[in-house]
Amino acid sequence: MRRQSRVLSRSGLPSVETGVPRFSDAALASLSAGFAGSVSVAGTAGYNDARKGFMHTYQSFPQIIGFCVCESDVVAMLAFARDCGLRVVARSGGHSTAGYSVNDQIVVDTSGIAHVLIDRAARRARVGAGANFRKLKLMLDGTGLHVPGGGCETVCVAGYMQGGGYAFTSRLFGMNCDLVEAVTMVLADGSVARASAKKNADLFWAVRGGTGNQPVF
Repeated sequence: MRRQSRVLSRSGLPSVETGVPRFSDAALASLSAGFAGSVSVAGTAGYNDARKGFMHTYQSFPQIIGFCVCESDVVAMLAFARDCGLRVVARSGGHSTAGYSVNDQIVVDTSGIAHVLIDRAARRARVGAGANFRKLKLMLDGTGLHVPGGGCETVCVAGYMQGGGYAFTSRLFGMNCDLVEAVTMVLADGSVARASAKKNADLFWAVRGGTGNQPVF
């Protein structure tokens, strides 16, 4: 008989962990076939490094890690999670000091969505969730533009902004989240939403409010 232990996740929601993957080889093969990025599961090369966040205090062992490189990868990971009944956390740089960027089920890693497109004339930048501040700041050098960023250069934009984004320059330029004009995100049901002050305003408010990274299922 398979032994199960009932535990509480960091969100306070009950979950059942057995140590046995809750997906079939066929389901994993189907996911991988249409995946632009890569997936990592226990026993594959690099998994032990891939499962760790920046804070090694939390030692989680995800059943699967999806390294997404485009929007459709994120959609595919959420569909896989729904089909298999697995809980999801999102990870960009993995710097969550509370351990919210790792779990024992599914990690959707967006570090590969790291584009930075700068419109110097409009004084605007379009930045991927996984772009870190080393990359962003280097690309802003010489443009005369600045955005408050993490003191650690490997912090990524998405998690930093969702936590508010206080920086050394915030007394001059404000919080990072207050400089965001719009966000495009994949919702739990797999739909893609754009949020701004004029469209999906409640979602725009919430994503910039330091609400933390709680499981979506």
